[in-house]
Amino acid sequence: MSEDQHAPASTQSDSTSETSVTQAIPEIGKLLVMGPRLQATMLKTVIDRQRQALALLNQRTADGLKLAEAISDASSPTDALEAWTAFVQTGFKHVAEHAGEIGRQTMEALQTAQREAAATSMRRAA
Repeated sequence: MSEDQHAPASTQSDSTSETSVTQAIPEIGKLLVMGPRLQATMLKTVIDRQRQALALLNQRTADGLKLAEAISDASSPTDALEAWTAFVQTGFKHVAEHAGEIGRQTMEALQTAQREAAATSMRRAA
């Protein structure tokens, strides 16, 4: 086959590619607008989770100091064991509360991001 017979196929392929790119441009524009908002929402969520984790760590550290004081003040091994048991139980309670709150807030952040993305998409379509 000669090169002339192959040329139309290449031209047709180029035309299809140009159409595909032209159709994709509005979608790319939507992503460019939504991307920073989604990233900002994610960053805010991550920073808030870090703040909460530090608050939990601060609480557990304070509880640990109270435990050390209770053990040193214990008049019997039973008193020391009761202080240790209370410390562990409180720790589990705090971690469970923290995990539940993280889950709730993460779902809330995802729903907010989805609503913002949908609103942005609708504004761009109009």
